[in-house]
Amino acid sequence: MDKERKGLPSSSSMDRYHSCSGSLPLERLLRKRGELPSDQDNEAASHGRLIHEICEEIFFTESNLPPGRYRREFIDEAQSYVAEARSVAIRAWGDDEEGPIKFYLEKRLYLRDEYEIMYSTGKPDVVMVKDDEAIVIDYKTGWGQLPFAAESWQLKSYAVMVAQEYDVESVRVAFIKKGALDSEHTFSEEDLSDLTVLVFPGMLLDRNENPFVGTGYSPDPDSC
Repeated sequence: MDKERKGLPSSSSMDRYHSCSGSLPLERLLRKRGELPSDQDNEAASHGRLIHEICEEIFFTESNLPPGRYRREFIDEAQSYVAEARSVAIRAWGDDEEGPIKFYLEKRLYLRDEYEIMYSTGKPDVVMVKDDEAIVIDYKTGWGQLPFAAESWQLKSYAVMVAQEYDVESVRVAFIKKGALDSEHTFSEEDLSDLTVLVFPGMLLDRNENPFVGTGYSPDPDSC
């Protein structure tokens, strides 16, 4: 996974980067030394990847699935995520299908600075674009409590990446958890500008030095 994202900070870790200022510098230091631990797999993570994979394959039609590849219970579970994702679009744009909607599934995006240099990356589960608006969906298959969509740094980073990639003026973001809408929020053009110009550059680009040497830095045990 680290190789896929080219060593760039990941959207999936953005809430950790925000809450613990030592996290990103330490990650960069360990990567430089070749000591960054590999991603750990478990049953919950494997199940999550399976559901994400099925969601991508059936987003437009279930007939895309080869017979017998997945158990029916997993297909039904994935279908609940896809149906809820589509319902977010219907609430935002209606169901009259006026105007084209572009869909992007599991497409890797990048956060770029003013010189178009990539400095963060993420892969939203679903992006839907219509005119100058976009919707970003993130599927969550675990039971853990999620932040509100408006407060999620993962979703904020997705919103900025989508705004840069597709030149939209507003981005609605939503968590779908266990096949049901957990929370959603719309970032305005002003919100996106602040995040792009001020927030993420300060949060990611200015955290290059080892905070543990000569600074008196002491991590907060509740957030790091």
